Amino acid sequence: MKLKKPKFWDYKKPSFFSYLLLPLSITIGLITKINSKPKYPNSKIKTICVGNIYIGGTGKTSLTIKIKEILDKNNIKACFIKKFYPNQTDEQKLLSKNGTLFSNLKRITALEQFSDLGSGINIAMKDLEIRGAGDLLGGEQSGFINEIGFETYQKIMNEAIDELKENEFKELYSDENKDIEKTYVKDLQLDTDFELLFPDEYINNITERLKLYNELSVIKDENGLLEFENKLIDRFGPLPKQAISLLNSIKIKWVATQLGIEKLVMKQGKMICYFVSDQQSSYYQSGRFSQVLQFVQTQSKLCTMKEKQTPNGLRLLLTFENVKSINKALELIQMI
Repeated sequence: MKLKKPKFWDYKKPSFFSYLLLPLSITIGLITKINSKPKYPNSKIKTICVGNIYIGGTGKTSLTIKIKEILDKNNIKACFIKKFYPNQTDEQKLLSKNGTLFSNLKRITALEQFSDLGSGINIAMKDLEIRGAGDLLGGEQSGFINEIGFETYQKIMNEAIDELKENEFKELYSDENKDIEKTYVKDLQLDTDFELLFPDEYINNITERLKLYNELSVIKDENGLLEFENKLIDRFGPLPKQAISLLNSIKIKWVATQLGIEKLVMKQGKMICYFVSDQQSSYYQSGRFSQVLQFVQTQSKLCTMKEKQTPNGLRLLLTFENVKSINKALELIQMI
């Protein structure tokens, strides 16, 4: 960017226009001196002021952008602060393209108020207060929420936060991690050839069946499951064999998840448990895994443990034979 200094800026060769502006300059200088007491005397923000006269075409914008480029080259973080004028949208867009622009009085006040080291979160919260949270589930801020659903998005977000707490920010959340029982498996994958469903003859309305499946998927404890079962019996009568197996499969998932089982396969009379895939996981130094090992040692006739090479790497498997029903599978896994 080339900067061209106006001729009336040259004090060595004053022009007619320079003399014309002289009374105005003296007046503004006196007013500035009278009102020179800083509004925020304790502000630690270093500021470069580039003109304060509302006269267009004097080169303030281009000079400001050039100063910003020099500061960037010297690894000095800077932003633009400008009074808001509704008729200067082009200038505001130009400044925004070259850096962060603050043209709102409330935002500028927030910057001056929170100038200490580590005050970024305060500035962010103040900015959120000024502009509002917006439509959280709307297209402007939600990204792919509309495609994957809010519950799935929330689940992915919570998993990412937990992972950060356990790894990158482990030291920061060390006290919190001690107080909370660690969960090594977030969602267990169940693969079976048993019939786990509500039969059509038991609940003939497909919409109602889907609704009940959704209700069942969010139940987290025994009391909730018992209440759900009683509601089914009250509305549709005694539970058929497939429905009982479905409810028991939920109990199996709870126990297996607590044991650190990521995948459970129940097919052809066998139950195969796949443990945490990450071989470096702290799960393998935990009390839960020690509990599994102790069970395998004492119940070697019921199960066998071995390592197996899979497309996803080496996996540790626990295999049970002669598992002919969901009830048998639940009985075995509750023994661990």
